[in-house]
Amino acid sequence: MPLMVKPGFLPKNFVGGKRLTYLHPAQTYLFVSVIFFFIFSFVSREQQQKIDSILQTEFNEEERQKMQKDSINQMGIFISDISVKDSLNSSKKDKNESNFNFYFFGNNIKMNTYVIDSLIAEKAPEEKILEAMGMPEDVGFYDRKIYEQTLKIYKQKGGGILQAFYDTLPITMFFLLPVFALLLNLFYFRKGPFSHHLVFSFYYFSFLFLLFALLLSTNLIWNTPGWIDSLLLFSSFIYLIIGVKKFYGQSYFMSFLKSSAVSFLFFVLVIPVTVMFMLFAAFMFY
Repeated sequence: MPLMVKPGFLPKNFVGGKRLTYLHPAQTYLFVSVIFFFIFSFVSREQQQKIDSILQTEFNEEERQKMQKDSINQMGIFISDISVKDSLNSSKKDKNESNFNFYFFGNNIKMNTYVIDSLIAEKAPEEKILEAMGMPEDVGFYDRKIYEQTLKIYKQKGGGILQAFYDTLPITMFFLLPVFALLLNLFYFRKGPFSHHLVFSFYYFSFLFLLFALLLSTNLIWNTPGWIDSLLLFSSFIYLIIGVKKFYGQSYFMSFLKSSAVSFLFFVLVIPVTVMFMLFAAFMFY
């Protein structure tokens, strides 16, 4: 398949007018991305199940709630007149005390999981639970949202937010593609209009999706050694160098320099910022 073994061949032919032999770059990207995210769904489901299994308690929900109700009754605490301060003080005396720390965008939430689980088991009002989590009375809208989402994630034991994050990936990748084309346009502004850089980006991202799909498929069947994974990932950079060399017609030295600059800006700066935004969006709208 030319996409995998001939870097720069398809975009060069497409902008050269040979457009009937091969799929349109956007169609190629869509077709390959569907394959990738189909395979990726198996990996994401497995990871979500692992997180859920790690975070779930040793008892089933009914037994856990019964244990918490008995403990509350033994300590003489009733939900009708429960005091958050009393709950916190009582929990400190319990040998099963455990703490949960959560830091998110400037908010450091520290809470006693025994107290929170007890309040949840007794179906306490959300305000009481948020107060037990340490939420101040004069909390602002943004900080309150952080506490509310943290409680929501804690109740559902966390695995769902990972899926919410994964669900944003297809849209995010679609928006990252023109950003990559803009970087190419920055370094090759004399080598054609933006549409040409966009064509190259469509095919390059299609190659990346196929490469990652191969990597995921292999790891699902056989746990490949790390050096093989690293080699395959490094091949994407070699592919980029050869691709821009053939597409833009510059020397290998200049292609290496510009490919390195584009890769650094995109993979070291653009993607981390985007991932942080995705995490924030997944958390706030989970």
